[in-house]
Amino acid sequence: MIARYAGQCACCGAEIKAGEYVTYYPPGTMKGQAKGAIGHVGGLEGNGQRCYAELRKQLVDKEFQPDRDCYPDPGELAEDRWNEAHR
Repeated sequence: MIARYAGQCACCGAEIKAGEYVTYYPPGTMKGQAKGAIGHVGGLEGNGQRCYAELRKQLVDKEFQPDRDCYPDPGELAEDRWNEAHR
């Protein structure tokens, strides 16, 4: 079905714009959801490309740690200095 109004995906939490294809989940079909919900096509079934991409992006953003990922390993720096000194 096509979304008439904008909303939030019940699976990944990303914004759904009016006019996008969605799956509608009527009230009572989702645990803990007293009213109807919309989601990207195939999201809650586990085969939605849009939800997968959004969840993957959220995971990468969560795992990225600037203190750990932006600075080289001190052992690598020492090895580089040794290699430069012994050419």
